[in-house]
Amino acid sequence: MNLSIKTLETFILLYEKRNFRDVARILGITQPTVTYRIQELESFFGQRLINSQNNRKLTFTEFGDLAYQELSNIVKRLNHLVENKNGLEEKRQIIISSGEIAGLYFLPMVIKNFNDKFSNIKISLEISSSLNVIKSLSLGKIDLGFIATREFPELKEIESEIKIEKLLPLELVIITPPNHPFSKARIIEPLELVKSKVNFISRSTSSAIQHEFNKILREAGIKIEDLNIVQTFENSSSVISAVTEGLGIGVVSWYQAFRFINAGLIGYAKISTNVKSYLYSLDRWNGKIATINNFLEYTKSYLSLLLKENFSDKY
Repeated sequence: MNLSIKTLETFILLYEKRNFRDVARILGITQPTVTYRIQELESFFGQRLINSQNNRKLTFTEFGDLAYQELSNIVKRLNHLVENKNGLEEKRQIIISSGEIAGLYFLPMVIKNFNDKFSNIKISLEISSSLNVIKSLSLGKIDLGFIATREFPELKEIESEIKIEKLLPLELVIITPPNHPFSKARIIEPLELVKSKVNFISRSTSSAIQHEFNKILREAGIKIEDLNIVQTFENSSSVISAVTEGLGIGVVSWYQAFRFINAGLIGYAKISTNVKSYLYSLDRWNGKIATINNFLEYTKSYLSLLLKENFSDKY
């Protein structure tokens, strides 16, 4: 007897949903078809997979539990193989999703210059939260992602299947209204943020910068809840805007802040920490697509030149 991948996927979905009707609806098939596929699988193994179909919630046999674990891995690998096969053909389009740092400050110019040399490659870019970048990558909706942390559990789940590279170092800085006492100190211990009870403007949990700042706080034995948080925003641009209005202080990367600092709109202070942060690229195709490899190499060359010309005193 030969088993189709549809039969395996039906069993996996039934195990997760525990409801024949829901599985039939999701797959667009009839309930008898779902039942037939499960029976087909039981016949193949010569083992019962389901304890009972009469209870409101399905329960599975010990063999059914084991089958779910093993078949899930098999189906995942098969689907990944199909994706790689389809992607090995030369790509003429690269879909990118990025957090603010790369998406606003680097990638637009990289894409423009790359397209000037390779006009036959279409590149689309969306700016999103780092968490949404990871989710889009795991769902196969994008080819490349750019984020500023590896701390998300959702990334750890897929990092063995993708290629992750450090692109450049990031320094997180405290930004303040002009002439704020912190900006005169130039370097601040994290504990001072708690002791001073200064109004703090935070980022949402979907933010890479917030995750990196949380690492700095943990190093100092502090939790984000220990700060006097007055606002929480989805992006660093909103944090910078709120700081310029005098609503409090916040933390962003130097790349996001330096233009506003040079214009005198905000002050800043360095953070006393041993935590090292970086901008990362996430390659869904794990280095298998020449077009994407070329784009990433071009991006790294651009960033290297940018550092030498504009930030050589910092890095």
